[in-house]
Amino acid sequence: MVMPWRAAAERRGFRLLDRQVNLIKGGHRCVDFLVSGPTYLDLYGELGEVNGFWHASAMTWIDTPDSRFSLTTIGEIDPPPRPRAAGFVAKLVVKVMHKLAPEAVPVAMHAPEDLALVIDKHLRELMAIAGKPVLFEGDQLEARFKQQERDEANA
Repeated sequence: MVMPWRAAAERRGFRLLDRQVNLIKGGHRCVDFLVSGPTYLDLYGELGEVNGFWHASAMTWIDTPDSRFSLTTIGEIDPPPRPRAAGFVAKLVVKVMHKLAPEAVPVAMHAPEDLALVIDKHLRELMAIAGKPVLFEGDQLEARFKQQERDEANA
C-alpha cells in the first residue's frame, strides 16, 4: 500500500531510513520514514478495518537567531480511506474542519505522483522562511525523534 508512494518519493531524492509496522485495533499501521537532506518524509498506510495509503507528512527543522522550530506540510489521500461504517458524518466533519482552518488544509493527493505536490509546497514554504535548515548528525532518525520529543516537551 505504501510502496508506490515510497517509489515516488525516491524518484524525488528521498531515501528510506526505516519502516515501522505496528499492530492497531482491527489491523496494522505501516509508516515508512524517509529523508532527503534536512527534510523528513513520513508515509502512513493501514491494513485491516481500513485498507490503503492515508497520508504523507514532510518536516524540516529550522534554526533562526531566536529559536528552532519545525515546518510541516501534510498531504492527504483524496478521498481518504474510511472504515466501512463511516460515511456521510465523517465526510461532513472533514469539510467543516477544513473550512475552520483553510491555511492548514492538507495537500490533496489522488495518485503517488501527487506526492510531488506536497514536496514542492514544502520546499516553497521552506524557501520563504529566513532560517537555516537543520541537518542532524549521526543517526538521523534517532536525532529527529529526539528533536520531536524536545518540541513536544516545550509545547
